[in-house]
Amino acid sequence: MKGKIIRINLIVDGIIGFLEEGPLFSPRTRIIIPHIDEYLKKEWTEERRHNQETIFVGDAHGKNDLENKIFGVHCQKGSKEAQIIQELRWCAENSYSSVYTKKSHSALFETGLLDHLQAYHPFNAPVPENMEIVIMGAWTDVCVLHTIIDLVRYGYNKIIVSKDCVETGDLPWHPGDEVQKWALVYIEKVLGAKVVDHLD
Repeated sequence: MKGKIIRINLIVDGIIGFLEEGPLFSPRTRIIIPHIDEYLKKEWTEERRHNQETIFVGDAHGKNDLENKIFGVHCQKGSKEAQIIQELRWCAENSYSSVYTKKSHSALFETGLLDHLQAYHPFNAPVPENMEIVIMGAWTDVCVLHTIIDLVRYGYNKIIVSKDCVETGDLPWHPGDEVQKWALVYIEKVLGAKVVDHLD
């Protein structure tokens, strides 16, 4: 499949529980919101939006999900924490966007996202060379990282991560600066994603 670039804009956990309030919210994560908003509005201009798609995947846990035992109860299905933040809702609610929920670290695990992506190429066929995935959201070292691992596993190797559109939490057990730096190095050097300072 050749031709113009197919760009998938994937926002992981752009939800209230990570970017506004809740036990896993950290104020430092809010710095990514205006950058994501600016980028998406640029991508949604008439001349650019026809070769791209925007997909949101966020936590929506059930009471017995393993993550509740690991991190404490957070972002339960149907709760306020599981809702997409107001600043990005204009995009998520548009007919050109898709929204999925997840129960684990990876946005691909039992969410329907993998089938969605594979619709761009025949079953068992290679991923199109002109297909790239831009990943944004929180936390860099948890759900963003695990999503990238699964994407690479399934052959999606043109992945772009912008430093100003991903962030991690800063909690007593989780030093944000240190973990963010490590995660970006791992994403670039081990997983082979393209890490940039800002999205064009």
